Amino acid sequence: MRNARDELAGYLKSRRQMVSRLKAWRAGPDRILTLLQQAARIRHEEALRAGDPHVTEDAALWTRIFARLVNWNARFPYGHGDCSQKDAEEVVAFARELDATERLETAISVGAFSVTKSSGLFKLAITQDPAVEAADLMLEALTSPHRYPDIGGSEVNVWLHRLAQGKGATGIPTNVRRSSALWGRKAIEAYRAALPEGSLQDSFTLRGRLTVGNAVQYWAALVGLCYLLDRIAAITRDTRATLMSMHKNAIAARLADAVGEGADLELAQEVVELATFTPGASPLAAPLIPCGDRLIICPALVNPIGTERLLLRAVASDPSRSGKLGKDLGRRASAWGEFLCGIPGVLVAEGVIIKRATGGIAGDLDVVAVDPSAGVGICLEVKWPIDAQSLGESMKITDVTDKGARQLDRLRSFLATGDAIYTLPSGWPRFEEVEWAWVVGTPQQLYAGTLPVHDIHVTSLRYIMQLPKPATLGQLIGGIASPSWPERNRHFEIRPARMRIGAIRIEQETIALMRTPRWSPKYSENGIG
Repeated sequence: MRNARDELAGYLKSRRQMVSRLKAWRAGPDRILTLLQQAARIRHEEALRAGDPHVTEDAALWTRIFARLVNWNARFPYGHGDCSQKDAEEVVAFARELDATERLETAISVGAFSVTKSSGLFKLAITQDPAVEAADLMLEALTSPHRYPDIGGSEVNVWLHRLAQGKGATGIPTNVRRSSALWGRKAIEAYRAALPEGSLQDSFTLRGRLTVGNAVQYWAALVGLCYLLDRIAAITRDTRATLMSMHKNAIAARLADAVGEGADLELAQEVVELATFTPGASPLAAPLIPCGDRLIICPALVNPIGTERLLLRAVASDPSRSGKLGKDLGRRASAWGEFLCGIPGVLVAEGVIIKRATGGIAGDLDVVAVDPSAGVGICLEVKWPIDAQSLGESMKITDVTDKGARQLDRLRSFLATGDAIYTLPSGWPRFEEVEWAWVVGTPQQLYAGTLPVHDIHVTSLRYIMQLPKPATLGQLIGGIASPSWPERNRHFEIRPARMRIGAIRIEQETIALMRTPRWSPKYSENGIG
């Protein structure tokens, strides 16, 4: 007899596999437009019923639903004929259900929940420390912009007001497109400025002549256009307006026109190529969806949040660029070095090469910091995974962290043999004279699991930058080794959430943040130093 965990996992898997039986996949290549139109209609109707004309509530849910529709469409071969509205409704409903199904299936497979069954109800209890996830959620709220830039009084707002009064033009005027592109740029820059690791330099090369700076220009024009499309649909109550489709060259020209003076059509075309979905890519990074010889612009997949992450993910999908991209991102260890340099009496070195006496390189220490007077130091393995947008991608970040811990442990063991050859700056104490802390650092995501090796810690730059400024390196090490987390029933609660998936009922523990009191990390009273 199967236990409750295996029974639930088996059911969820069988439920997920039912997607291949949906009738919509019998239709021809134009089915993707019908599927996206159906999802857009439901999305806007629900938003308007909820009094949310800006379509901001459940935005993340709908982004995942649209992405799933695009991925499914790419997965199944085309048939013949049109996709009916009934068949499209069935696919959208199933995509919504599987948003919960796939997330649960992934979480159960990695042991994030224990599963029991009572009176036909599956009960899922969180197995990892919920305070760590609560901390991540709170840190995200602390460090993210709280609102988009105001458009009040802008040419966008004036034109939308006229449209609501029945006075707007049939097309979007150039001045309005340019005003929306400026709004998009301000929104993107607000989020870039909030990144704890700092934003990539505008000169950072993505590919060819395309840099982060000029890519953001054209992406901002796309963000602004999608904002307009959503607002037009809300005002006119016609959701067909949210899915503009045109030839890729026409989209590039539209983006270049929105950027205005100094625009480069070839760079706009590069951004369009980068943003065009191909099978195997993420629709979250490539939101222009092919349909025949045209591309569908899908507002639900486009927003100003995490623009750098999206650009990096799009470039990383190209194997010819991913290696160089990883090296370029590795240079961002300087953000950690700059932070550590701000602690009184601390010496910092980056990229310390460890060689074997027999020849060859054993590895390198990304960042090494030492306080000679206290005899303590920190060896940091910096990981810069492209930040997660889904639970599955969060699991990939966990894998990257585990790999970093193993790398650090191998170097630690090799250094202990006395056979390692390395060079520290002059004036530094000898390696064996220092009590070292070994740490894997990520930009944002904390780690709730159990590392595969002992006595190595994990932290995020976002976490340590929210700590009070450390007086000593030892104090910081203590804050990393003994982190402070939000308190259950004071800063967050565990609440049951019930759902039905197909024929089964599930009660899942969820984390609910409390509005007050406000939490921020602090140093443990018994920390080092």
